[in-house]
Amino acid sequence: MGIVKRMVITIIIGVLCTFQALATTYVIDKYEITIKGRTRENAVRRHIAYDEGKTFESQEELEYAIERKRQALLDLRIFKGVDASWEAGAEVDGKVPVTIKIHINGALSFIVFPSISYDSNYGFFYQCYVEDQNFLGTTGKTKFSFAVRENDNKHDWGYANLNTYLETDLPLGRNWDLFNQIYLRHSGRDGNETTLTLDHRLRRRILETGHIANIVYINSFPESDLRSDHRKIEVAIDRIEFGFNDKLTYNIAEEVHFTEDAENMAYSTTYVSASLNLKNIIGHNITPTIRLDVPAANGQPGKPVLTFLLNAQDYYINWSGDFRDGYTYNINAVLRTSGNHELAGNASLFTTPFDWMQLSTRLCFRLANYPEVPKTELFTQNVRGIRNDNVQIEGQEINSIGTINLDAQFKLFRIPKFLNAYIGPFVELGYMSTGNFIACVGAEMLLVLDEWPGAPGRLTIARNLLDPNEIEFSAFAYFFY
Repeated sequence: MGIVKRMVITIIIGVLCTFQALATTYVIDKYEITIKGRTRENAVRRHIAYDEGKTFESQEELEYAIERKRQALLDLRIFKGVDASWEAGAEVDGKVPVTIKIHINGALSFIVFPSISYDSNYGFFYQCYVEDQNFLGTTGKTKFSFAVRENDNKHDWGYANLNTYLETDLPLGRNWDLFNQIYLRHSGRDGNETTLTLDHRLRRRILETGHIANIVYINSFPESDLRSDHRKIEVAIDRIEFGFNDKLTYNIAEEVHFTEDAENMAYSTTYVSASLNLKNIIGHNITPTIRLDVPAANGQPGKPVLTFLLNAQDYYINWSGDFRDGYTYNINAVLRTSGNHELAGNASLFTTPFDWMQLSTRLCFRLANYPEVPKTELFTQNVRGIRNDNVQIEGQEINSIGTINLDAQFKLFRIPKFLNAYIGPFVELGYMSTGNFIACVGAEMLLVLDEWPGAPGRLTIARNLLDPNEIEFSAFAYFFY
């Protein structure tokens, strides 16, 4: 009987110990961050969260969270390496305080990259690009670009396009970001049209957010006889926007255009919109929006337009060595009461099935019902390799575009502590409703420098399968790789 009693007591003690072990929780007590380089500690904390006091029910859950923090820093592509570990303190009332230790080995993030490309349809493209991917150690970006592109293979500077811009996207404190861009565009082919754009946006990065944004355009048309309204200068406050709450956003904005033309001194559009993000409701990042536009000219209201918009986007990207692994997609749908509609999007898939080969594919599409599509060239910049010249003509009615790209990367060689070199073929197929096809093949060499992991160099040669006389050669950096 005594033996049975002792066995029962032993079992009870064992069960109690087991429950005690199961009841142990891990609590983030503090962070210890060491940085080799110029990155500021508060900038690192923005990316790994201020989450002291957060609890985890198991060691596996804690380690998974730490790995996600490490991966988030690696995904910035501004560090050579990031190490993360944790150290447990003495348990108190079933809670174990944890110190998370992060060590960062920084890399040079400032780069000046002159680039050149040649297309047998357009001519030469020259660019000098400057970027600091870790401006003043804030992990914010500063970019400057000066580019000249020839048109129709005419080696005439007066007929070429000039584009230059200065852009900064900087974090402010824990939650705010400030974006500024000054953009100047001059088109020699389009009658010496000049556009100056000032874009300023202030954002806050928490669930209940507010933001203020405005864009100012200054357009100049020296050869005013090319325009029926004879306006030489136009100033447009394109957006003054106030938004609150990422889950449900209300925007009230007014677009005001001023010209020197006395007959049409000013016209404006006032719109009210409301958006609801469904991420926390259905688990997918889908945002429906309803918007009401009320145009006016010289104080006289025009016909209101009601617009329904739907945006769906998501991504899951991790960096594996020099390449991505995961997917991204973005789909936009627009339906207006005026009868216009549009469906556009793109999806990219990055896989790493073998150590020696990296595969990626991208699908871009656009279906629209608009009387005019003046910004078609912005979409076709997604196309890799040869671009059909007809797609670049502004104002051309192009109702549908579709392209698919497939490429692979094979490791070529490595220079220790300097760079990794890869080479890979790619193919691009596409169609436009104007009856034009895109079909090109090519190969590229990718050079990933150890000191600039976020801006690999790219040497590309491509050939149009539908026009053997059309070739393209380019040498530049990715910057958005």
